[in-house]
Amino acid sequence: MTDPSIPQVARRMSSSAADFAAWAAQFIVDGTRAEVLMVVQNAQDEVWLHHKGEWRLPTGTLQRGEDATACVAREVVEEFGVPLPVIRALAILHLEMDVPEVRGAFLSYLFLLDGGTHIPEHVPDEGIDGWRTVPVGELYAEAARLRALTPTPEPKGWRRPFWGAFRALEHELVADLLTTGHDHRPESVTAPSGD
Repeated sequence: MTDPSIPQVARRMSSSAADFAAWAAQFIVDGTRAEVLMVVQNAQDEVWLHHKGEWRLPTGTLQRGEDATACVAREVVEEFGVPLPVIRALAILHLEMDVPEVRGAFLSYLFLLDGGTHIPEHVPDEGIDGWRTVPVGELYAEAARLRALTPTPEPKGWRRPFWGAFRALEHELVADLLTTGHDHRPESVTAPSGD
């Protein structure tokens, strides 16, 4: 996606936590990782969140050689069960880590889609066990909840605070773009320190 009309948003994430560098190295693989984030509005202009461990906006990983437009078309069918029309690309989020040995950026391609009156179902194969809608303004509260995630005892539970901080960035950006029409957040953000 090289359309100059699509806003490019840069963020740099840092943390004083001892395990932040390990998370950042796993998060950014092969110099760059990318996903699409699907902002699906229903007929009441609310957006769909799915429950996949946590309530959040649905996302899907770009496959090697796949462009973002093809990815969003594939992922929306996998997660929502039907093709949905793209209204527009909202932004491309470039997230870099403030870790010297981690090079590259994580890219999130944010798309606004028209969900109309469609009601998605659970998708066990995708790990989706619930759906709900929220007004766009409530994405700020969802971001705060994600940012407050704490470690859990399961094998990858230590990553939750960093993952939550990253997902919070996306939710705030979507809320900013849909409520004010622009991004107004600082470029540098701090993940939980674990202190």
